[in-house]
Amino acid sequence: MPQAYNPPSRTVSRYKLSAPILFLGLSACATVAPTASRDALNEVAGRLHQTLPQGGTVKAAVAQILARPLTAETAAAVALLNNPDLAGDFAEIGIAQADWVQAGILRNPVLALGLEIPTTPPSATRLQVSFTESFLQLVTLPRRRRIAEQDFIAVRARICARAVALACSAKGRVYGLQAQTEYSRRAKAILDLEEAAFQLARQQHLAGNIADFDLALRREALAQRRFECDAATAAADLAAIELARLLGTAEPFSVAPDLPALPGTNIPPGLEELAVAQRWEVAAAQAQVRGRARALGLTNDYAWADSLDLGAQFERDVTNQKTVGPTVDLPLPLFDRGDARATRAAAELQQAEARLRAVELQARLDIREEQGRLRAALTTAKRCREDLLPARRDLVRLVKERYNGMYAGPYDLIAARQSELAAEQQDIFARRDAWLAWTQLECAAGGNLDLPPSHDPHP
Repeated sequence: MPQAYNPPSRTVSRYKLSAPILFLGLSACATVAPTASRDALNEVAGRLHQTLPQGGTVKAAVAQILARPLTAETAAAVALLNNPDLAGDFAEIGIAQADWVQAGILRNPVLALGLEIPTTPPSATRLQVSFTESFLQLVTLPRRRRIAEQDFIAVRARICARAVALACSAKGRVYGLQAQTEYSRRAKAILDLEEAAFQLARQQHLAGNIADFDLALRREALAQRRFECDAATAAADLAAIELARLLGTAEPFSVAPDLPALPGTNIPPGLEELAVAQRWEVAAAQAQVRGRARALGLTNDYAWADSLDLGAQFERDVTNQKTVGPTVDLPLPLFDRGDARATRAAAELQQAEARLRAVELQARLDIREEQGRLRAALTTAKRCREDLLPARRDLVRLVKERYNGMYAGPYDLIAARQSELAAEQQDIFARRDAWLAWTQLECAAGGNLDLPPSHDPHP
């Protein structure tokens, strides 16, 4: 099993806040949180080899991209920029950073003022003033802040993982829409041939050359082709709506008309190690383990006391005598010695370690599953391209020769051409499945397939 990931200081320092910011309070998050979300978005885009526009508004950038036919890559960029659910997720980074900032701020000191006004002589008023601050919070402040830092890193990593999954889904939707559009065009061509066959059959029927049964067969075949064409068109419309939902837009758009050529058949080696190294789910689980380990240490060290307040007190009694001195509020561990808190912290650490092992295992198995799916899809696409399509095209050529020699009828030629178009439909879906498998393999690897296993996955 790979060793636990230890983030280099250069990465963590990007999110370190100076002492003045810590003691300004939560108002500091108003400027820090948007920057953290933007940095996370840019890092996801870099992982996916996307170049997001940095100037202008999101609306203008999205409109500029949608003005051209979408490819899988540009659709992923629009989804990252414009999907409202993802925008809400990235706002969660600001919430987590606010919690991190809050963990580095001492609790406000407590000023207590007491007045005892007598109702009978002597009439002097007794005054009590005390000022207390949590000494335990001051002592544990650096450790609590480091725990909150790991929680922030875990939240950020989980959001980045969602963004990668969304972008990969958008790419897959583009491939699906392109395939469905191509399929619909072939279905329309098959329907046109069937309509031509029916018109020919009707003329032959009027001339008395074919029986009612033969005409009925052509009519049934035409009805079936119309049904298939309508279903293909409806599927394309639904695929466009699903893509629009991921893009976060109701504006009209178009996609590139044809699927790209098949992805490379050489699957890069070492993808399991790459997935464990760069998947954000793994980074989030590692941060959770670090945070729970530090929380366990803090709980074990201070389980005996959940508060320790130091302060000063001033008192003036009815005789006008003034006293001043320190105060200490220390809970006595008579009933609650912190055993339950320590047990809970230990169980949370065990839970985090188990989840880390599960996520690492899932990353490896996802790679194996998607590799198998990609190999099968590439094999099917290769069979269609090298065997099925040439065989159908050769059959059309031979039927044409027989038709020209009056050894085959027009219906034979129409059937051969329809068979060729059906093979092209199979090839379209085979290429689509190959691209979908490739995209899912990229997602399983953490966003791309070309980073070295030593890539720093820490967000």
